[in-house]
Amino acid sequence: MRRIIISVILLTCSLIAFCGEFKEDGLYAVIHTSMGKMGFRLYYERVPVTVGNFVGLAEGTIEFTNMKSGKKEKRPFYNELIFHRVVKGFVIQAGCPLENGMGNPGYSFVDEFDPGLNHNSRGILSMANSGPNTNGSQFFITLKPASNLNNRHSVFGKMVYGEDVLTEIGNVKTDNQNKPIEDVFIKSIRIVKIGKDAKAFDAEKAFAQNKELLKNYKEKQDKWLKSLLSKLGVKEDRIVSNESGLRYYVKRRGKGRKPSVGDIIKAHYSGYLIYGKKFDSSYDRNQPFETPIGVRRVIQGWDEAFLDMRKGEKRVLIIPHHLAYGRRGMPPFIPPGATLVFEVELLSIKKGN
Repeated sequence: MRRIIISVILLTCSLIAFCGEFKEDGLYAVIHTSMGKMGFRLYYERVPVTVGNFVGLAEGTIEFTNMKSGKKEKRPFYNELIFHRVVKGFVIQAGCPLENGMGNPGYSFVDEFDPGLNHNSRGILSMANSGPNTNGSQFFITLKPASNLNNRHSVFGKMVYGEDVLTEIGNVKTDNQNKPIEDVFIKSIRIVKIGKDAKAFDAEKAFAQNKELLKNYKEKQDKWLKSLLSKLGVKEDRIVSNESGLRYYVKRRGKGRKPSVGDIIKAHYSGYLIYGKKFDSSYDRNQPFETPIGVRRVIQGWDEAFLDMRKGEKRVLIIPHHLAYGRRGMPPFIPPGATLVFEVELLSIKKGN
C-alpha cells in the first residue's frame, strides 16, 4: 500500500511540474529533442489550418503519405526526424521525412498570414515552404529576428521556454549544406491543452478548412488575372496555350523574320504581378532592352516567346512560375511562385556572334 501511495504522489508531482511549465490558458507544443526540451505557444485561434496541421501530424490524427513506402499512414509523424538544416544565426529546421529538405507528408496546404504574427524575434515557430501555398510538414525556429520572412512563411507559434536548447542546436557543427554533422533529432512532440477553448480545438476539423481556403485563393487569383488582362486589351477566347504552360495573346502581328537562337533582340516590355502591380517597364524608362535570345540570358518564358515572334510583333505573355523565377521568386520584387504577365514588343533582331 505504501508503495502505491508513493507512486501516486510521484505521478501527481510529475503532472503538476509539467502543467507548471505553462502559466496561461492556451495550446502548447513541447518538442522533446536529443538535446533537451523546447516549449511553444501555438496560435490556434489566428492560424487554425497551420496549427491544425502541426498538431494533427504531431499526435498522429492526420493521415499522411509515407514517402519511402508510398503508403497512407496515421501515426505521430515527427518522432525520430532530424533537424536537417541549421543555419547559424538564422534558423533551425526540421520535419522532413527524407532528411534532406525535399520531403513532405504527401499534401500541401494554404498560407495563413496574420498581420500580428511576424518573424520579429528569436524563437518564432514558422512553416518552411517552396513557394505560395506549399506548406507541408517542415517547420523552422528562428535564431534571431528575420523580417525578410514575413508574409512568405506562416508563423504559428512562439517559444515559451527552452532557449538554452535552441542555442545549443543552433551552434552544432554542420557540413557545407548546413546539415548537422551529428544528428540532432526530435524524440517526440507533446501537445498540451490548458483551458476550455484550447481543449475544444479539433486539429482535424481546423485543418479541413484548407480545401475551402485554397479554392477561395484560386478564385481570387483568377479574378485578379482576368481584370489585368482586360486592362491590357486581351481577348480571352484568343489566348494561345503552349505545352510548356506559357500562354500568350497576339496584340499585333509582326511582318519580319523570327529570331534564331543566339540572335540579339531589342524589345520593349512592361511586367505585372497578377493582381495588377507593375514591377518593371522599359516603356516607362523609354529605354528598350537588348539581349541574346534563346541562350538562358532571360527567363525561360521569354526565350520561348521571343523565338516565336516576328519583328514588329506585340504580345501579352502569361508566364507560370516554373518558366519565370520559380518557387523562390526574386525578392523583393517577385514573390515566390509568382505567375507573371508581360506586355512585350519585338523591335529589332541582329545576328548573334
